Amino acid sequence: MFAAANNLPLSIKNGSNQDGYKPEDFNSISDYYQKVALTTGASDLCTYDNVVQLNDYNSAQVGDLILVYNDEGRAHHTQVITKVTENNIFVAQGNFESFWPRMRDYLLDPKNTDDPYSIGYKGANIQLGIYFKIDGDYYNTTLGEMYPKYLFNSQLGFYKWNFYGFNP
Repeated sequence: MFAAANNLPLSIKNGSNQDGYKPEDFNSISDYYQKVALTTGASDLCTYDNVVQLNDYNSAQVGDLILVYNDEGRAHHTQVITKVTENNIFVAQGNFESFWPRMRDYLLDPKNTDDPYSIGYKGANIQLGIYFKIDGDYYNTTLGEMYPKYLFNSQLGFYKWNFYGFNP
């Protein structure tokens, strides 16, 4: 929405459109957003040059991304950095709801679990968290849950947006 409001070029590439979806190809920004949200996952961000990897978390700035990888090396979760201080990294993330609400919604509308406009959408409200650089702990402030040493012991990648790739 920021890019549209400021007439900035933006093209998000993913597995369903490797050339990239562009707002001008849609009737409205809302239609563009829905298509990108429906077809783009965490793995698409790093696979299709939407982002550029940073050296480590000390290089991260506001607006950069943290991608969380599974044991197979595939990015499956995204966090957006909202604030950086000397000792902390603050993030916002969209988690999935617990299993049973997602299963109920899937049974109601199985084809639309990735569509933010569907009753079956599996996304949840935005949650906030803090990484503590000193000990590596991660604290989800929305849920009140602590993950010890998550910054150091998890497979995390730190990325900035590839603004040069948005306007091919």
